[in-house]
Amino acid sequence: MSVKNVFVVMLALLMLPFFAGAETVDVVTLKIGDGPDEVGASTPDKAVGDFVGPTAFTLAPDGSLYLLDAPKFCVKIFSREGKPVRSIPYPAKTAEGKPILGIDLAVGPGGDLFVANATQGLIWKFDAKGKLAATFGRTERGARLFGLLHRIAVDSRGNLLAGEGMSMTVLKLTGEGRKEALFPEAFYPPVVTPMDGLVMVKMHTRSKRVYVSFCSADQRQVKQVAVVEMEKPVLNASAVGYDARGHLYLFVVLGRFDDNYESAWVLELDKTGKALRRVQVPESPGIGMNRYLGVTPDSRILKVEADEKTFRIVEYR
Repeated sequence: MSVKNVFVVMLALLMLPFFAGAETVDVVTLKIGDGPDEVGASTPDKAVGDFVGPTAFTLAPDGSLYLLDAPKFCVKIFSREGKPVRSIPYPAKTAEGKPILGIDLAVGPGGDLFVANATQGLIWKFDAKGKLAATFGRTERGARLFGLLHRIAVDSRGNLLAGEGMSMTVLKLTGEGRKEALFPEAFYPPVVTPMDGLVMVKMHTRSKRVYVSFCSADQRQVKQVAVVEMEKPVLNASAVGYDARGHLYLFVVLGRFDDNYESAWVLELDKTGKALRRVQVPESPGIGMNRYLGVTPDSRILKVEADEKTFRIVEYR
């Protein structure tokens, strides 16, 4: 990217309206409790460990919402309008009887559902009908593929991209769980480009800039597509996903490492890296970056929010 183009990207961003008072609409609203139509656990002693609510959500290619309800060991599926569709349970314990908590989930182009666990390094694959089809995460000799599995994504061919939280690398697996490649760059969390490459989002301590690059699926080409200039130092930044037009959405938190965050934003970039809009969203302390954010095929920005009594998936406009 030329210096001139980078300048245009930064200038365009700074001229965008802030949308600090963005309109919000509740898409899904659930009570926190123990009933069949409720979500999570009402008190910590009824949950497992520190999980008192759902741990992640994602959007299927058709716009359906998939909510990972870790305390109840299931995935709840809603239509794009927020209507309940069904619930898919996943294994709650290991062979030794230890609880297995889901940490992330992803949906493939054919409707296959993948659910990841961090502590045991397991990934469950369910077919489009919700039947458990396979379990990944171990070699034929039983060795673990992941030290601390945190994030997963699926490309257009059904390949699985698994983000390893400790090494900040991404392991590529086929839809059958066979190891394909290792991406050693800092792609965590993995977000797949429309061409099945990976999005690289980088920043530097106390810098106001976010650097966005694409890595091709064969790892032979890394191309910088945007340098985003914010008005204050960037505390953290990550990719959220794409809409049907191929626009990339970023989650950017402003602040300093020695202080609390100041504000959090979702930025929309077009295919050339030009910033089109930015919407302010509330950051959630203790929640890992974009795990609770999503963008629909028709460009709706969704975020998971919760208080002591209710759990919501909210659209930010």
